[in-house]
Amino acid sequence: MNPHAGRTRFGDFAQQWLATRAVEARTTERTVSMLRTHVLPKWGDWPLGKVDFMSVQEWVTGLGRDLAPATVAKCYQLLSMILKTAVQARLIATNSAEGG
Repeated sequence: MNPHAGRTRFGDFAQQWLATRAVEARTTERTVSMLRTHVLPKWGDWPLGKVDFMSVQEWVTGLGRDLAPATVAKCYQLLSMILKTAVQARLIATNSAEGG
């Protein structure tokens, strides 16, 4: 694994991830909206390698104060999908949003 790989900013990787998805336009619109509204404001500037389990849990708890449980779950799933892809791309060793 490239020692600098984890320095890739989450926001930059999320844009790459989005560009590689083959889904319906409506799904992409919802995903982009959720990214822009709930995910990127927190994680956009974070290096992938710095996203840790406790920070993810705090973020989910914070979202739960303002959002419906189903929306919180979708935000969490979106974060987890992006991090899972980063693991598959060998940018990070583990998905900090897994098993929470």
